[in-house]
This record gives sequence, structure tokens and C-alpha cells, in this order.
Amino acid sequence: MITLNDVLRARRLLAGHLPPTPSWSYPLLDEAAGRTVVVKHENAQPTGAFKVRGALNLLAGLDRGQPVVTYSTGNHARSVAYAARAFGIPAHVVMPAGAAGFKVRAVRALGATVTLHGADMSEAEAHAATLGGRLISPGDEPAVIAGVGTAYLELFERHPDLDTVVVPVGSGTGAGAACVVAAAVAPGCRVIGVQWPPRRPRTTRGGPAPASAATTAPASTASPPAAGSSCRSRCCGSGSPTSSSSTTTPSTRPAACSPAPRTPRRRAPAPRPSPPCSPVPT
Repeated sequence: MITLNDVLRARRLLAGHLPPTPSWSYPLLDEAAGRTVVVKHENAQPTGAFKVRGALNLLAGLDRGQPVVTYSTGNHARSVAYAARAFGIPAHVVMPAGAAGFKVRAVRALGATVTLHGADMSEAEAHAATLGGRLISPGDEPAVIAGVGTAYLELFERHPDLDTVVVPVGSGTGAGAACVVAAAVAPGCRVIGVQWPPRRPRTTRGGPAPASAATTAPASTASPPAAGSSCRSRCCGSGSPTSSSSTTTPSTRPAACSPAPRTPRRRAPAPRPSPPCSPVPT
């Protein structure tokens, strides 16, 4: 189980590799949201994403002579390649055959070997498992989650009164790390995981399978968190992926994790034909 101590150890290790990233508020964004919104600019990282924190923390503890192998569509791959180069570890990354070309080039530019294989991540993962080396999962790595947690330590230290943290959900390391840190230093804060596009529910013989969702703790709107409350995550099926961000949001919460229904658009009435012109009397 990952604890705040793991995150603190990761921060000491990362201090020599990554400076803290800035977090800012923007008046136009606040106006649009109706709240004070704080954006944590993890896009300022050398790989453009927070995942490099986890990769550096994990690879720092590995044997330098053992190659690492991973599978990813982009950000995780680039982070592992960056960390492998920093520690002099050979890296092999398997990406689906349809991976974006600029992401493939970015990983190769960091010195990693890239293999394009399979139509999706499942096939890429299966192929990566057949290669020699330490297989690194994009999400199921405690050291990766602890490293990512350092971003949220920075966030809460600078903005201790946040009542909501909104996290993009991919492999889940960001949301998991946010929950670990928030539960320890801001227990009244809620963590909302946002995924886009929303995943379609699996179908069963009897119809669609019920969606499973974690609940989130109640939170105040603009006041400091209440002591003693818990911080859990809600993975909502709406929103758009962004850099790691935090926000104070309205106290109203979505009733379910499915996307909000769209309001049907009203069609404008068809224009009525003009009456025929009558002759002007002379």
C-alpha cells in the first residue's frame, strides 16, 4: 500500500532531476467555471506530462544493467525513455501500430528502441511481455504512483484550501496518487477522475452491464476542507484530458458517472412562403 512517506521519499529523489512546476489561476477561466480554478502546469515537464515523475522514481531503484520494457501509446512511453536515458538503462517500448507518428519519433529521439505492434494496447502489452527485461506497467507500479504523487504535494503546499482536485484518467496513476496525497494532507478534498471519451458500457447476455463507480466525499465549495472527512475518487465519463489540474467547484455533484444527457436542439421553423404579389392598380 502506498503512503505519504513513499511520496516524500520520491520527492527527495526527484529534487535532483525535476524542479517544481508552476500552478496558476486565470481570470477568464475562473469566470467560465464560476469558481476559482488552479491549473497545475505539468505540461512544463521535459516530456510534457506528469508521468515522468513516476518513471524517474521507478527507474532510480532498478539495476542499471537490466533493460526495461514497456507498452504505451505515448506519454508513458516517452517518460520511461527519458528516465532510462537519465540512468543509462536500455529501454524497449512497444506501441500500437497506429500510434501517432510524432509520439513515436519523440520516444526514439530519447534513445529508446520502439516496436510498433498490434492494433491496440492489449496486443502491444502481450508482445511486450515476450521481450526480455523488466516489464513496466503504465499503471500497476507503486513507485510510479509515489513519484506522480509529488505533483500533488506541490499543489497542496501552495494551495492548501482546495476542495476539489480534477485529474485526467488514463492508466490511473494520477488519480491514485491524488487520492493518496489528498487523504493525508487535505482529507476534506474530493478527487474527481475525468476520462474522455467516455467508455461505452460492456454488454452482457441480459443487456448492458451496470457501470461501477467509486463515490466521492462531500466537500465545501470555497471554504477550507472539513477535518476528518475522507477523500475518494469519482471516475466520471465526461470532460477532456488536460494537464493535471485542480479546481474549486460548485457543491452540486453529478448524480451518476455517465455523461450528462444532451439537450435536444430545437429546429428553427421553416420560413413561410411569401404570398404572391398582386398587380398594382393603375
